[in-house]
Amino acid sequence: MTGHAEKCPKQMGTLSVIVKRSDTDEPIKGVTAAVKGPSPGSGKTDDLGAIVFKDRSPGGYTANITLPPEFSSYAITKEAPKAKLDAAGNEVLIFKAAPVGNLVVEVYDERGKLVTEEAELSGSGPAGLSHKGKTGSHTFSGVAGGTYNVSASLPSALFEAPTVSKQALVPGGGTGTVRLDVKRRLNIVTPKIEMEYKVVALDRKLSSHQEASEKKIVADDVTYVRVSASQSTGTPSYAGGAKFEVSPANVEAFADKECKIPLAGMTIENKQLLGGKLDVYLKAKTKGKFTAKLTLDAADHPNIEVKPPAEEEMSAVELEAKLHWFLRSDLEDAGMQVDPDVEPIANYHTALKDKKLPDQKPLTDADKVSKGRFLHAQSDKSSHGRAKLTVQKLVAADWPAGTDDYEVTLDAEKGGGSLKLFDKEKEGDEKPLPHKIKVKDLKAKEVELWVEGKDASKKLRDAVLQVGLDRPAGGLAKKPKQAADWSRFTVVKIKEVKLEYEKAKDEHKAWDEDKKRYYININEKGDPDGRKIELSAKLSEKFAGVPIRFMLAPDKSNGKTANWNIDFPSDATNGGNAFKWKDVKADFKHLDKADRKNLVHLMKETDKDGYAKVEVQLSRFGGDKFHPACYLEQDAHLAKYVHGHADLEKREPVFAKVRPLQVWRKIFYQATHPKATSMPGHSGFDDSQRKVFMEPVLVEEKKMTKRDFTVNPFRPDWQFNVNGTRTQKLCIGTHNVDDAMKLFVAATKATTPKFHVVLCDEQFDAKNVRTDAKQVVFHAAANAAQDVEMSSSNVDDDYLTICDPPLQGGALIIGNATWQAKEHVAGAWTNRQSGTLPAGNVTLRKDRASKRTVRVTPPAGIPIDATHAIVVTLRLQAADGGYNGWAPSGHPANVVKGGRATYAIHNTMGHELGHLFGGVRTTSVAGMPDHPLFYEKRGGSGSHCAFNATFNADPTATPLNPATQGERDAQGKGAGKWDDGTCIIFGYSRPMKREWCKHCALEYILSDLSEFRS
Repeated sequence: MTGHAEKCPKQMGTLSVIVKRSDTDEPIKGVTAAVKGPSPGSGKTDDLGAIVFKDRSPGGYTANITLPPEFSSYAITKEAPKAKLDAAGNEVLIFKAAPVGNLVVEVYDERGKLVTEEAELSGSGPAGLSHKGKTGSHTFSGVAGGTYNVSASLPSALFEAPTVSKQALVPGGGTGTVRLDVKRRLNIVTPKIEMEYKVVALDRKLSSHQEASEKKIVADDVTYVRVSASQSTGTPSYAGGAKFEVSPANVEAFADKECKIPLAGMTIENKQLLGGKLDVYLKAKTKGKFTAKLTLDAADHPNIEVKPPAEEEMSAVELEAKLHWFLRSDLEDAGMQVDPDVEPIANYHTALKDKKLPDQKPLTDADKVSKGRFLHAQSDKSSHGRAKLTVQKLVAADWPAGTDDYEVTLDAEKGGGSLKLFDKEKEGDEKPLPHKIKVKDLKAKEVELWVEGKDASKKLRDAVLQVGLDRPAGGLAKKPKQAADWSRFTVVKIKEVKLEYEKAKDEHKAWDEDKKRYYININEKGDPDGRKIELSAKLSEKFAGVPIRFMLAPDKSNGKTANWNIDFPSDATNGGNAFKWKDVKADFKHLDKADRKNLVHLMKETDKDGYAKVEVQLSRFGGDKFHPACYLEQDAHLAKYVHGHADLEKREPVFAKVRPLQVWRKIFYQATHPKATSMPGHSGFDDSQRKVFMEPVLVEEKKMTKRDFTVNPFRPDWQFNVNGTRTQKLCIGTHNVDDAMKLFVAATKATTPKFHVVLCDEQFDAKNVRTDAKQVVFHAAANAAQDVEMSSSNVDDDYLTICDPPLQGGALIIGNATWQAKEHVAGAWTNRQSGTLPAGNVTLRKDRASKRTVRVTPPAGIPIDATHAIVVTLRLQAADGGYNGWAPSGHPANVVKGGRATYAIHNTMGHELGHLFGGVRTTSVAGMPDHPLFYEKRGGSGSHCAFNATFNADPTATPLNPATQGERDAQGKGAGKWDDGTCIIFGYSRPMKREWCKHCALEYILSDLSEFRS
């Protein structure tokens, strides 16, 4: 209607109620439903489970239902209990009923155990479900059957997903079960063993060999392991403890670093365990691997998981370095001998050089601790030796995995002595200390090293070389281990080597330190005692028991001109015989070894003052030089030292400060001379003797007068020399040398050997010297005094001399001079009368033409004419001379004619001294060369040397060879003689010589010369 509003009548709606089974969705018949709302009503459901209420006013409606008796055990679920009905609308209220059942809800953890922590259970479905509890399982009884969404909520601190859910079906009249699985938030407790080292060094018990008073050197035979347990969450906190054990028991476990509190049987407390700083100390006991095991106590909480025991493979290991030394028995073994008496001497040097020293042998543990190894502080020339040290090969099976990079260390403990380490016995590369060797390398083979002394020790055995253990950085704090093995050393220094000599009060000083001479023939010692000297060595510190070897190193020029003034005769030139070193008697050579063939020299151990002394023996070769030296027995290579050898002198022993010493001899003498005759200076004589290493010493000088003689020794000069003067000359000879010797001051210990130089004006021998019987005929043509030359079959005419009074005393005429008067009758001479010629009829005249001439005057009163003659027969005492000098048998005397040039007098003194010592030798002496040029007579009395001499013979005579027996000493008059020799012991020489030929010089310097010939 346009423009007009008309109110329409009110419209009604339809409301339906439907009831079904919720489990099968089947309708339920006979259910009473009461509807509340604008148009209330009630009714029962039909076969379709429905009630329809028509013409209902719009508005909100609810309904209540009552199930028939047969459904009294069902539970009603109001799925749509409310509705709003619109005008002309159509709404449905739906109700469901389900049979009642039970729902079992179970909550399990990942271990399959019911959760006992408080859980909140809930379910949504046909009914609402809710429960809190700690049972881990709950049954919802009498709940409507159907499908439920069940969930459980647990503490988030204990579980990784604290809420879990799952669908479940509750069957009508039955029981449904649902399992909810949760994963606990676990506190995982893990045991842990950390190791300072995976190995423990075994103590080799070397300290047991130390003296009780010493500070013990104990091995670092303890390593620590740190035991702990870690918690993954700490909630709940682990409250258990732990147990630590090792198997097998190759180590002992201790709770303290002093290893006084055994850990065996002890429980490690929780606070120690979880603190992470509990250290257990393992002390090595027996060599070998073992397992260290840390076992945690079981947990008392399900949210705590305890891991299995922690295990580590470890080992007790032995480290050893063997120290070596030379055994004395090896050094002195016969197999180490080298013969020095070979020719040429260079062969000995070569053999010595090539001789291999014995191997150094390992010291026992006791020796390397209680005795130690001696080393000499190294010299600039690196002369001294090194000790062999072998770090022993490791047994690979004893070392756990992961230890190949561990290092075996060698280091020197600080002390008064210091050590160096090298890779070779000589030279080589120094290995700075500490020196480290990888374990993997020592598994492959042992390592050889050499220990050298640097600075001298202050105390015995104060230098210690320790074997230890180290490893690369990382992990627990670690300390390098020391003294798993160790060796002791004493580094010594020979401070002084010297010839020890103290002159006795009654002796002459044999050792002249300033001149470096040792006089071997004095003090009545003789040979070889006079050659024995004492060498000493003194250490820089007072160490006892250090074995020192003493040597007399021969100078390189012994046996050569540089030292001897001559070389060894080595060829046959100038009458020489080849003479080799090997031929020299060993007794004459120096001796500084128990056996000359030994390699090592005489040994002596030092006393408490660090002092040692031995007796050695010089050679008896004048001019020989020796270098006194010492070396440690452990420096056995120095036994090979040879002075002047290109190789063998490079490494030197310790020499005496005063060197070289030279072998000399000394001779003492007294000079006695006529009061009116001065003794000339003796420097020329001294010089001649020094050429053969004899030092003359004038100790007394005396004067002779006629009162000293039984027979006046003075005669006028003309009696000794044709055309001589009337000057009185003192004559010494065989007839009065005994008287002269009464003036000799006998030798003492301080002046032995000593001889007597008797300087005289003339030297004639008169004892038992006589002329032959001589007949002097006086006749008509010679009827006055006659000058008669006497002769002697025993004295050369040139030397026969007649003095009056005779030098030997007594009458000039021997017996009686007789005369026989003869008369010529009937053509024949016949004896008429005879008588004794008065002594006065035989006289000497100053103007005589010959020393053997006397004037014989016939007896008075006896006719001498054409028919009368007188035959005088006479024999006179005479003398043999004159000579320049004489060495009388039976006396240590040297009779020398004065009145000549000083040079000539000194020549004679030296010449006669040579005779006093038995030169020139005519017989063989073992170990000395025969003199090839000696001769007897033929221009001298006794044996002389024909070096460079010529033989002057009669035209019909065969020249003599002094080397040929029968020729060298043939005396026959007129056969000739040796002349112009140049040796000081030539029979006579013009001009006089003071030089020594090489043969006589050699004989002289090789001879004893401690006493005179008898």
